[in-house]
Amino acid sequence: MIPQSTFMVVAPIDPRREEELRSVLASMNDAPGRVNPANALVPFGEFDTLHFARLVILDDKTLEDVRVYDMPVRAYPLYLAFLGDFDGDVNAFLGTLANRAGRGLGSIFSCCEGFTGDTDLVAWMKQHETPSAAAYVNWRGRTVRRIREEAALKKALEEYLEAHAPAFTGIPPRELFSTLRQFVNEEKSAGRLTLSEDSPTPMAWWVSNALHLVGGFLLFLLALPLLIVAAPIFLILLRRLERTDVELCARVNQAYSDALASLEDRDVTNQFTAMASRKP
Repeated sequence: MIPQSTFMVVAPIDPRREEELRSVLASMNDAPGRVNPANALVPFGEFDTLHFARLVILDDKTLEDVRVYDMPVRAYPLYLAFLGDFDGDVNAFLGTLANRAGRGLGSIFSCCEGFTGDTDLVAWMKQHETPSAAAYVNWRGRTVRRIREEAALKKALEEYLEAHAPAFTGIPPRELFSTLRQFVNEEKSAGRLTLSEDSPTPMAWWVSNALHLVGGFLLFLLALPLLIVAAPIFLILLRRLERTDVELCARVNQAYSDALASLEDRDVTNQFTAMASRKP
């Protein structure tokens, strides 16, 4: 099977070009909260291994919270994040991304600090890549190709059953299954359906997973004596902080909340990004 990989490019935005960047990103949508998969900058619909991608401006709305600790509020730059989840190797995907959408990504990243017209796009993205601490995969090995092929299979079966509903009334399940399998085989032979075999799993992926499993267990065993001694002290200190820490119940800015809500329930999924500063 082909494992899924992720990327996340994070770069500070040039303050002088923030509004320009927001305008460029908005131009990729065909409605509020709904990207056009064939947009001229990054035509996401053309990437046949891409499960998910997002461009988002990271703007921390919790900076004022440090006032309750009698600390001054610091000013941080806005960041642009470009992240995605795809099938296969990271380097291969970034190369494909640059080949198909290099000019559009250049227009977007030109609003970030350190990106100019002669910047090597792939090298710049790798330089600004932020590794994920954790990544979620709903179904390991289920590729975009397989998802699309199974969607086409489902559609073909539904149409066939609907067109021949009277003939299937009351027939035993095994006979129905046999009939449907024969129909699928005929559709495959005619080239109207494609059901590809799973690709072989890369050896490096198996080795990496095995090392993670064994290495993590060995580290736990080595650290166990220290954990037994330190755990009670840690729990006491943690409970003390939980009982004495300042409780924050700040209200969300209503205008900002309304602006986010205006983007929701317009496509198959809603945008969601949670960002906040760590407590001192």
